[in-house]
Amino acid sequence: MRPLMLIALLKVAFVLSFNYGLNMIRLRYSSFFITAEGFNFSAITYLTIRLCVFCFTLFSLDLNGRKRHFIISHGGTSLLLLLFGVMIFIQPSNFAVGYEAIQVLLEVAGGLGMGVLSDVYSSEAHNTMKKARSIFLTSSIEYSFHIAIICATFNVSSSTSYDGIYLVASGVILFALTYILYKELPETAKMSIRQTRNEFLKQGEIVFSGSQKTTPRGITFGS
Repeated sequence: MRPLMLIALLKVAFVLSFNYGLNMIRLRYSSFFITAEGFNFSAITYLTIRLCVFCFTLFSLDLNGRKRHFIISHGGTSLLLLLFGVMIFIQPSNFAVGYEAIQVLLEVAGGLGMGVLSDVYSSEAHNTMKKARSIFLTSSIEYSFHIAIICATFNVSSSTSYDGIYLVASGVILFALTYILYKELPETAKMSIRQTRNEFLKQGEIVFSGSQKTTPRGITFGS
């Protein structure tokens, strides 16, 4: 259950950083990539930036460690969302350069670990016999959260207050999840699958009274 809950929280954290309601707000505050004919290329520009950073992340995860990428991507994204929301409250229409800078930084932070880390940890944390069912369950939680946000925000009228509150609330919740997950997630870079599973089970040991003896599976028995 512990690995399952940690992966589910990683999935929820990713949805908080990339969802329909958030992306619609971001597009409303993007003006640098709109042509004279009115075509808005912001979405494809931002996603291209994220993809380029993601390609770097694929090679860097093992070299620099999962948790370093985690704190930069998740912590950075939460702080940027908070800053973005505050900027909207303070100066909703006269800070275009600042909005674009925040947008680009969000894609860089997102590409460094948002989403990809939950997939990497999913391949390492679950029991081999239960991996397919575990991934199905955590992915179902992720997509259900996406659908719930779409249903909740699809017909909501945009306003400065709504946009600012949405971004600040997302940033606060994501920051809280980042703090919890940083304390609980193990560093599994350069480990075998057996080692990574043991790392996830370390804080979920079964301990009985009496003198203790730890088995290779991370379960502690009394003598």
